[in-house]
Amino acid sequence: MKPIIFLIPIVAILISIILYIFLLKKADDKKIFKRYVLIMAVISFILNEVWELIQMPLYSSAYYNVEHIVFCTLGALADTIMVLLLYFSFAFIYKNIFWIWQTNWFKIFVVMLTGAVGAVLSEKRHLLLGSWAYDQSMPIVPVVNVGLSPMLQFFLLPVIIYYLSYFINSKFYNQTILHHTNHH
Repeated sequence: MKPIIFLIPIVAILISIILYIFLLKKADDKKIFKRYVLIMAVISFILNEVWELIQMPLYSSAYYNVEHIVFCTLGALADTIMVLLLYFSFAFIYKNIFWIWQTNWFKIFVVMLTGAVGAVLSEKRHLLLGSWAYDQSMPIVPVVNVGLSPMLQFFLLPVIIYYLSYFINSKFYNQTILHHTNHH
């Protein structure tokens, strides 16, 4: 692994921390926000880890051994950071820490499209750096020439993660985020 592979995740972590602190200060109910973010991070890691492991055969020279599973786990951690960064960024833009619950289909599509574009840029970068390569079984998206699986991962998973996080928070903690929205 080349050290440069960690540059963008480190920058993403720093920006995420800054946005998290900023948003936490704006939260009316800090406990609910903290719990929502924690649930979001856990769900994100689990779903991204599963996705990474399932798509592993679509990459060349990827085998189900300790080295590649650890690499997928690091990828799932980086994916989790990006899911949080995406959420925090839209919370900042919309000036609402629980923006996902007061949104419309257009805004959801914008989040999905942003995730897909981010995946395309990330894949292009990693392919260029030689971090990985596709197996011939990987479906390639025309025009952008990246794998369909990683693009779908960030097109679909962030919104699924945000909604699952809300569901778990409201169902198991008997609190509805809708009643704790913040418009600062």
